[in-house]
Amino acid sequence: MADPLSVLGAAVGVTALIIQTTDECIKGCNIPNQGFKLYHEAANLPETYRYLQVRFQMEQQRFLDFSLEAGILYVDGVICGTLQISRHLLIAVLAEFRLLLERYADTNCKYEKLVASADVDRDDDKDLESNLMALLFLPPDDKITKGRENSTSKRAEYRKRVRKFGNTIAQAGRNLRTIAVEPKRLVWAAVDKDSFEGLISKLENLNSFLIALLDSSQLRRLQATMDTNYFVTLQLRNDVDSLKTLIKALTPRTENQQKPLRGKIGEEDNPLFRTVAEETATQERRKQYLKQLVEMKIQSTELSQLNSNATGTSDSNPIGTPLPRGEFIFAKGALGYDALRQRTSAVYRGVNVWIDPDTEQVGRRIGLLTDLLRFVKPDGFRAPPCLGYVKINDDTTRFGIVFEKLSIAGAQSDIVTLRELIGREPKPSLSTRISLCAIIARCVHSFHAVNWLHKALRADNIIFFSSAGILDLKAPFVSGFELARPSTIDQMTEKPRFDPLNDIYRHPSAQFSQADGNYRKSYDIYSLGVVIVEIALWNHVEDIVGLQDLRKAKPRALRDVRSWLLGKSALPTEPAKTGPCLQQVASACGDTVRNVVELCLEADSVEKPEYVGEQETAAALRLQKMTEQGIVKKLEYIAEML
Repeated sequence: MADPLSVLGAAVGVTALIIQTTDECIKGCNIPNQGFKLYHEAANLPETYRYLQVRFQMEQQRFLDFSLEAGILYVDGVICGTLQISRHLLIAVLAEFRLLLERYADTNCKYEKLVASADVDRDDDKDLESNLMALLFLPPDDKITKGRENSTSKRAEYRKRVRKFGNTIAQAGRNLRTIAVEPKRLVWAAVDKDSFEGLISKLENLNSFLIALLDSSQLRRLQATMDTNYFVTLQLRNDVDSLKTLIKALTPRTENQQKPLRGKIGEEDNPLFRTVAEETATQERRKQYLKQLVEMKIQSTELSQLNSNATGTSDSNPIGTPLPRGEFIFAKGALGYDALRQRTSAVYRGVNVWIDPDTEQVGRRIGLLTDLLRFVKPDGFRAPPCLGYVKINDDTTRFGIVFEKLSIAGAQSDIVTLRELIGREPKPSLSTRISLCAIIARCVHSFHAVNWLHKALRADNIIFFSSAGILDLKAPFVSGFELARPSTIDQMTEKPRFDPLNDIYRHPSAQFSQADGNYRKSYDIYSLGVVIVEIALWNHVEDIVGLQDLRKAKPRALRDVRSWLLGKSALPTEPAKTGPCLQQVASACGDTVRNVVELCLEADSVEKPEYVGEQETAAALRLQKMTEQGIVKKLEYIAEML
């Protein structure tokens, strides 16, 4: 590793040198735009290597996230206390960053001024930004960019974005610095795939080294930030080609391309080396989880396109082949096909299964849905293994989705629902209840990350596998996919039928009397909030709100449930327990869980446009960040601490 003092000079203080070196890593030094910004805006990269630029941008984002957490990018220039101890080591790593970027650019790139940029291929600008890069740089001076189209509007847009982001940071009492750059842009002259991958590999190792210098609390916040950024990346990419590029970027490199910093930072028994290795492994797990979500989203997107492109196909004819009815054996006394109206156990080709009846289903959607459910899913989905679907009878369009029962310690298991457990089991410990809430919240968030709506989240559809009294409340599965669909398949949306047992979990705008077919992600989050209330208080929601006979509840009373849960109005029949619902949740599980419930119940306000003409993508990103940071991460953190 190069000596930073010989490269940069020692005429300034150590802290100022750190800030200077960080700026140069971002914007470049001897040649303008020779840092991360150069690669972020580089033009004319061959499409074949687009995935390498995505991989590079992920490391760029890690560097910026680290710099924010370390305090380097803020106006006050105060570096966190942990890094004050390792300032000289920090300078050395930053200098290595800068030298790597400069040397590679000198070999593979050329520069063009942005005065007349008509010849520069800007197709790579089509990717929406999901990082801080544009917020850190001032726009070029108008004198230099005179003649560029829409320069005034672009400058106004930049100012608006910087001002809006600065206002957010100012609420926390801190502001980001801005980094002035000259109006030049790099254009790829040649691309050596192996050398570019080598550069990215070195940057990845250096990032892991930097992150390892942080303390545990900083590391936890940084990891949460990176998780959020990855979900943003997934949310912004909706076409199959860009998703496949992301898959390629997330695919692990071969062993000979991965060169750890072992020789540079010490032996394996060195504590710092172990921390770096742990961060590298954590980053790899994070990317593999994201890759699984991307694969799910590709599957969902392709099936949506298949549906929209299929013309002249009757809805009564499902896609794919149903499982043969004659190979199902029902347990003694269980209902057969003709009377199948509820979750029913059976044996299919020697495998213990159960059938979820999919009543009044659209024929084409059952095939799409089971294809999605059969696809390999990450653990966060908590969806049981799906074998396919079966037609209930020949005279109607009723279908059943077939799921495999999981064994417990090699023994056959039975299904128990959360609703059944709440009605018969004593209240579990606080840590168990919070862990259960966190797992279900992560499941809903994973659904939404791939643009998948559940539409029927309730205690009846949260199941557990039990055998000989063995049951793990921290291993729930989500079922009840009778209304689930990719969010892009609007024409296949099913309106719910009137059922007070289900409507009490639904957002007022999604209940039978109000539903218009325009179901939103925030409605799933509302249902999540109701389930969290039940788990927190370990009581059925109808008992919490004081509905004495839920089956006879009128639509008006069901619509008022939300207002009562939020403490904004009272139901006709006051509940026996004193105090508003949110107050009860706070008393049972703490203020943080109470705030999580409130966010869930009011999630639709986050999804509303903040101004006329706001794009749906912006609202979706806002909801995604709120769910990740305000609900999932908070519940997971509490569960970890208990």
